[in-house]
Amino acid sequence: AVLVRMLASQLGPAAAPSPAPMVQGCEPQHAPSDEVAGPPVYDASVLGSLPMVVDGSQPEFAEEMRQLFETNATRLIDDIDIAFAEADAGKLLQSLHTLKSSSAQVGALELSALVARIELALRSGAAMEHAWRLQLGHAWQRLESVWRGQSRMDQAVAEGART
Repeated sequence: AVLVRMLASQLGPAAAPSPAPMVQGCEPQHAPSDEVAGPPVYDASVLGSLPMVVDGSQPEFAEEMRQLFETNATRLIDDIDIAFAEADAGKLLQSLHTLKSSSAQVGALELSALVARIELALRSGAAMEHAWRLQLGHAWQRLESVWRGQSRMDQAVAEGART
């Protein structure tokens, strides 16, 4: 929560937690007046807590893992697009399941939560909704925006350390 507030103050609203988009057919079970904050778009502490990052033996490992996730997630999102175009629920479920867990493992918590809700809706018998693809695209854009902001902040810190 502290990291999210810090990022929000430094990077603007893109880094602040926002409620993950609702997936039709799998809305949360709470009263409409309840305020439920969604998970943060990105929590860098997930990768930052890896032992080799914490102990300083491989500080670059977190960024390497984030980049690997970005590459693989881009492929998965392409697979999801194809599954939607072909109305292939099996392929969609497989890609969603993989994206859900890998997103959580790198701290892309909003994306992971959204994917989990879509996966649950499909496994519960809901028909594929085109809006889901749009929601995934928006969540991905927010994640990329946070990463770009974090990269700018890291560069500013590094430049400050050199002066």
